Amino acid sequence: MRERPDDLIDEPVVVLKAAEHLGVIVADFGPLAARYIKGDAVPLPRLAEALGTTERAAGSRLTHYAYLDG
Repeated sequence: MRERPDDLIDEPVVVLKAAEHLGVIVADFGPLAARYIKGDAVPLPRLAEALGTTERAAGSRLTHYAYLDG
């Protein structure tokens, strides 16, 4: 999808609306998923691999979701 962004921009309002919906989903479920990951003590290397990122970035993402959780 990232290789062909122009294919998605025929209807920019639709793309923006979809991005808004995805943002709401992330805000609702990201903190919940982070709590489960911490509760199950998922090792950071495993999380990083699942997310396709570095351990540092995965840890940062968990911290971000914990912050969203209040």
